[in-house]
Amino acid sequence: MQVAGGIKMKRGITLGTMFASSALCLLAVRAIVQHILIIDAYSCKFDPVISEFHKNEIFDFINANKELRAVSLDYLVFKIKDRFKIVKSVKASQSACGILKLDVQAIEPKFIVNEDYVLSQEGALFEEKLFDKDLLSSCKCVTIKQINVTNKLPVFYKEIIYSLPDNSFEQYDIVLESETKSYMYDKSNTKFSILFNGLCVPDEKTLYTCANLKNILESKKLFYSKRVKRWYADVRFKNQIVLCKRGR
Repeated sequence: MQVAGGIKMKRGITLGTMFASSALCLLAVRAIVQHILIIDAYSCKFDPVISEFHKNEIFDFINANKELRAVSLDYLVFKIKDRFKIVKSVKASQSACGILKLDVQAIEPKFIVNEDYVLSQEGALFEEKLFDKDLLSSCKCVTIKQINVTNKLPVFYKEIIYSLPDNSFEQYDIVLESETKSYMYDKSNTKFSILFNGLCVPDEKTLYTCANLKNILESKKLFYSKRVKRWYADVRFKNQIVLCKRGR
């Protein structure tokens, strides 16, 4: 069979069939191109909470791993999140001219532990240097004694920290010593503290009662005694607060 233009066609094959086959091939090629990422250039938008130091680490990771220049978008996102635990999510897209765009969002920092570590809202512990210091100013501070804080924090400490009322961090310096003994040191009066433990973490009602006890001590001028170093409101007992003092 012969058609105009000198194109020979076998019996049973039409031009329509050829065009349809060509269209399917083009769609298949496009699907492969969308799946396989060929990076010519890329740009990254970072969550402001990530430090410049850690941003550079992420940049270096992508640059140093040449195999990431020819992978799927999903795999690239997986590798970034797997390598950098501070990363909560990554939005990745590629323009028609081959430019990769990354939008990197970090986990939410919640507490600063021993000045060198950050405890996230999700309960993970990170080095403080991974975060922008200026944006950590809103985080609540906790000190843990008698422990070498690393990237893993005992569960009972986390339970205590997350159980504390928000306003307790404004009024007191929180110092955790053990499962049985921890302190809240009053910021406005260094001679008054609250003694508690993991089983009896003071709630807002208990804090209010302790504040009243402090006011009573102040009204009686008991903080001015040279023989007393500090007053403690011990809340480790059920339904009672024991007020005690420590001499010099």
